[in-house]
Amino acid sequence: MKHFLAAVLSLGLAGEAIAVGSVSNAHVTQVRVEADGRGIVFFDQNLAGAGAACGQDNVYKNAMAFNMTTGKALLAVALVAKSAGTTIDAYGSGACGVYGDYVEDFSYAVNH
Repeated sequence: MKHFLAAVLSLGLAGEAIAVGSVSNAHVTQVRVEADGRGIVFFDQNLAGAGAACGQDNVYKNAMAFNMTTGKALLAVALVAKSAGTTIDAYGSGACGVYGDYVEDFSYAVNH
């Protein structure tokens, strides 16, 4: 039973890892924040990986979205990277909840 659970969990984690977009050593080119608390971070490169279907084949293929309810720390990381000129690694969630069918949502980011 333990082996079965381990196999099921590893398949689930592997599938999730493939379904997200990411950037590595990317510069933040723009940070957009709207009055309703939603925002988008734009990078100097397109998202790599499979990514969420919403972020493919549109003008937001180099961006990730956040909302101020859960994304204040992500906004802070993006603003620090933009103002200091440092690079970040950013990973999407595989979902498209903040802007619907346009931009992949942020999961987490690491400032270098």
